[in-house]
Amino acid sequence: MIVDIHVHALNRSDRDILAEITRQCRVNGVSVALVSLGGSAAAYPESDVVARANDIAAKFVEDSNGLGRFLAYLSPQDPRWRDELDRCVNDLGAIGVKILNSFQDAAGSFDNAVRVIREAGRRGLPVLMHTFQATGGNPPGNITITDFAYLAEACPDTQVIAAHAGGNWRHSLGVLRDRLPNAHVDCCGYYPERMLVDSLVADLGAERVLFGSDLIGRSQASQMAKVVFADIPDAARKLVLGGNAARVFGLEEVPPGPAGPLRPLEGLPDSSVEHFCFVGQWPYYDGPWVTPQELDDLLGAAGIQTAYTGDFSTLFRQDLERANNQFLEAARGCRRIAPLATLSPLATNWRSTLRRLRDGFAGVLVFPYMHNWQLDAPEHADFFRALADA
Repeated sequence: MIVDIHVHALNRSDRDILAEITRQCRVNGVSVALVSLGGSAAAYPESDVVARANDIAAKFVEDSNGLGRFLAYLSPQDPRWRDELDRCVNDLGAIGVKILNSFQDAAGSFDNAVRVIREAGRRGLPVLMHTFQATGGNPPGNITITDFAYLAEACPDTQVIAAHAGGNWRHSLGVLRDRLPNAHVDCCGYYPERMLVDSLVADLGAERVLFGSDLIGRSQASQMAKVVFADIPDAARKLVLGGNAARVFGLEEVPPGPAGPLRPLEGLPDSSVEHFCFVGQWPYYDGPWVTPQELDDLLGAAGIQTAYTGDFSTLFRQDLERANNQFLEAARGCRRIAPLATLSPLATNWRSTLRRLRDGFAGVLVFPYMHNWQLDAPEHADFFRALADA
């Protein structure tokens, strides 16, 4: 049984959204989806906002034809949280709790959050907590994996799950290791990175890692791929995909619903062209990685004629002009690699770097996620105009 523990109903009980979530779950073989947060993601929501969010999520589950299970969304700083928990459990059928933010009060204390989490544990309800480590600092009320560890230790009788494995999962490694047996992580969010699930399982053990997708904000298939293609034993994969969730949330075995006929996509891209390849050394791992020549040989063996390719090591270099041109030289003679130059609008010399890029680049690679900027920020319009003109 596959269980997706991290699904959102957004801010309305829209039947189109329900249909899309149901479709993705059926296609991917998901039997149960744990649904929460049908309303505002405000840092410190008022009582009526919390109640409305729970009403939407519970209605979503009611209409899901057996697919959904409901997690009660609570704000620890809401003075009516206990009444709302009673309502969610007794009237709406909640099987767990979701805390998004507002963990700390105005003085920075976690006391109210501890009360909520302990009460959930007393009722046998697991608690899914949003954890993150934003590059520019977390928004008000959010917690890091270190804060999560403190709360797990303060509430040893409650099963707790760190959503997004702390946000920057690499920084989470070791924080929960060999302690806090009540603490788990889910692996939702992020790009479908290689080694994410592998590393979490090696660090915590397969029994403490749960699959989630963050639907409908992310595609379920991309998130499931991190588990399906992880280099872990099949027994561990089954635990991550659903066995652990069934144990933590007390779920009975449910067969997946019928997927319905699959519609072939029209106009599939030419399979001889690959649009997202990388060479070089990613700084967080020892490998395995490939050189441009090694990738070129692999592409030839796979029948791929052209691969638009970036260089991992260039992404983290201060001197982008030099790094890009070193990559270009390394890729010369590789007839299947179409090299991409890395640029960032936050680099003070991006204009001169763009002007001095040597002939031979097939295009430019931008990485807002890595370089902490937004594609739609108006201050970067000149950057994109310059790229278009080049």
